[in-house]
Amino acid sequence: MKKLVILPLLAIFISALILADTSISSPTTTTSKVWNLKFNDWAQPNIPWGKRNIIFADMIKERTNGRVNITWYWNETLSKMPDTWRNVQTGVADGSLYVYGINAGVHKLNTIYQLPFMGWSGVRGGAEIFLKMRKLYPELDEEFTSQGVTPFLWVVPMGNYDLHNATKDIIRVPTDLKGKKIMINALYADIIRSVGGAQLWYGPPDWYMALERGLAGVHAVHWAATEEQRTFELFKNHTILGSSGFATNFLGMVMNLKVWNSFPEDIKQIFREVSDEMLEITIKGLNKQHDDARKIAQDRNQEMIEITEQELALWEKWAEPVREKWISDMKASRWTNAREMLETALRLSKGK
Repeated sequence: MKKLVILPLLAIFISALILADTSISSPTTTTSKVWNLKFNDWAQPNIPWGKRNIIFADMIKERTNGRVNITWYWNETLSKMPDTWRNVQTGVADGSLYVYGINAGVHKLNTIYQLPFMGWSGVRGGAEIFLKMRKLYPELDEEFTSQGVTPFLWVVPMGNYDLHNATKDIIRVPTDLKGKKIMINALYADIIRSVGGAQLWYGPPDWYMALERGLAGVHAVHWAATEEQRTFELFKNHTILGSSGFATNFLGMVMNLKVWNSFPEDIKQIFREVSDEMLEITIKGLNKQHDDARKIAQDRNQEMIEITEQELALWEKWAEPVREKWISDMKASRWTNAREMLETALRLSKGK
């Protein structure tokens, strides 16, 4: 009889030990997993963007207690710039610095951020408008996730795109672009052709070479880039296209969506918090870079051409077809509210 009592009790005791062991080891297994990630950057580690990317990786490693380790691959050693998006999609890179437009055809709707004379009020103001637009129009983020890539973890507008000129000619109005080879987004190819110019596109690693060899004569880009890639050495003058510049572009961090979804919630939250801090660090850093780049140009006695309000109106009129074509193309795709989105962005840029 005693044996009959002892055996069930022993079974219960062993079962309790197994359950106790499971309840202890299960969370430990989850939290002890380590992610060793490969992140891509096409530029150098010693320029400001590279230094900020290192800060990002260090903060993630520290706050996850070493559970997430990011190794940066610089100078296109992991992915050539034209392959950036595809390689994040396919997992060749777990994450990357990414700029709208570097991979043609990837984004349609989000090219709203590259349209001309949108009035983005500086780096911080543009970043705030970007976040508001994402909340108002979730389809902007869906254009990322539907392709297996996260929306930007953090992102900033790169500042005013003015015209930086390596030729001796003066550019004040659109017709002054006749005969010029301009490095600029392909969105502008038609209107540049309309005044007798030629649109070209090169990635940052090739900017200096293109200007130095005369493959391009004019560069529409933000001021910080002239410092980062040292193209300031080649410019003769700069045309300032109003208080918000001709246009801008947005740059930030994206990840492979499957990798992101593999994270537990606590790691995702750490990424969100670090990304918010990186936004502030980048805004301050970019503003300083823009100021420094302008000072470099002035110290080198490069002419700053400030156009008049009447001349600015000519540029705005000249660029209108780019906006209208964007609206038409978006409606032809599936976004019938494209005009509303554009008008909302313009309204937000005016603080309304």
